[in-house]
Amino acid sequence: MSATDAFFSAFRRSLSENRELSDTEKELMGHELDKAISDEPIPTIAIIGETGVGKTTTLNALFNAGAPVGHSTPTTKIADLFHAEICDYRGNKGDIRVLDLPGLGESIGRAKELAALYSQHLQDADVILWVHSASDRMLEFSQQKITEIFREELAPLADSLVFGLNKADEMYPQNWREHANVPSEEQLRNLGLAEQHFSKTMRRVLPRRSQLRVTTYSALRRYNLPSMFALLMEAMPKKRRWVLEQRMDLADFTELADPRFISGLRGSVPGQQSAVQMPARRWIIEQMTDEDRRFCLEKGMSPEDWWRMRGSR
Repeated sequence: MSATDAFFSAFRRSLSENRELSDTEKELMGHELDKAISDEPIPTIAIIGETGVGKTTTLNALFNAGAPVGHSTPTTKIADLFHAEICDYRGNKGDIRVLDLPGLGESIGRAKELAALYSQHLQDADVILWVHSASDRMLEFSQQKITEIFREELAPLADSLVFGLNKADEMYPQNWREHANVPSEEQLRNLGLAEQHFSKTMRRVLPRRSQLRVTTYSALRRYNLPSMFALLMEAMPKKRRWVLEQRMDLADFTELADPRFISGLRGSVPGQQSAVQMPARRWIIEQMTDEDRRFCLEKGMSPEDWWRMRGSR
């Protein structure tokens, strides 16, 4: 249950237990609450990114918890320009209106029309999600487009902007920890450097006083989704945050990890905070890379020590 749903449930419970109000007054207040909730427009997310950066997979990971891609109903098509769409996207917890804008580099020759399209529709969004590949360090073109889009009357919209660096699992040296479904130490270090480089580069071109929001994640591997959603909530208008939070349904990254590793971390009984069970040494060694084994030899660590160290992170 979301925090929003928990709040509404608590309010209804307090309303039903109130002894100072008549049943008629309670019923009326309940109807007014229901009407206020139903009348609130659904959250609108503008999503920007080149083809193949994982925009749809990102939406699925945030709101559908792994549901098949493609459950969206177009409400408006702008096919005459760049095949942009406004869709009512059916998430597990409710609809989200998605303004899917074309990639910025798809039509250099019609850049003015593209800029006009962005100017026309970005203002209708509650929040703007700009998806970029985490391993792509060629940012000059994105810098130029940010400068062109968020200028003059559109400059305030930069406060609603979130940058998501997707495909963390493809970061060099592409040795993702499959058993735990997390980045390797080398990947984690390189992801941090990539995020720093991206932040430093984009801060130069964003309008002054705009807050820079950047996070690395993997929609495909369901990695670091809470961080992504937290930034989206932060960028939403304060009075509208509850409508987005109510629809949150993050995909569980542990479902893609080795069940034996996860059960060892959680204990043998689901829901219990029992002592961590140690997997068999042979299984632990199978999860270790050559670098891990060298590290253990240098530090005088056993495979079990290495596993405890990994599990504590």
